[in-house]
Amino acid sequence: MALRPLEEGDREAMMSWLKEMPVNVDDGLLAITSRDGDSIYGVLAYRLGYPEEGWLSVEAVAVEPGLSGQGYDAEAVRLLEGEALERGLASRFWAPVRHDDGLGLYFWLRLGYRPALPGENPWLGERPRDIIAMIRVATT
Repeated sequence: MALRPLEEGDREAMMSWLKEMPVNVDDGLLAITSRDGDSIYGVLAYRLGYPEEGWLSVEAVAVEPGLSGQGYDAEAVRLLEGEALERGLASRFWAPVRHDDGLGLYFWLRLGYRPALPGENPWLGERPRDIIAMIRVATT
């Protein structure tokens, strides 16, 4: 599996299931692909340096519905984290999860993330009331 920037035609190939994904146009978007980059399995949205330098926010990750449950989403997050760590771009990671998204919460817990502690607010401004910030700090 690999990550690469979206190319011309990628969005069209994913439109049937991508419309469900809450993606902000300001986010970086990466295609989750086969190693050769030909087959698209999903998409990952992220923001580097948010809320400040050293942080990487995984805004959303989605896998084609027929491939759900095969670990492509978790592997994509780990690839993104590994690249950020290797390049010295981030060592603190976070992801927003809706309060009513039990599967999403479980997904991030399995990846070693934890709910933000009191005083840990990765948002610039006030935290939305219906969102849990899941945080992971890489150990060296």
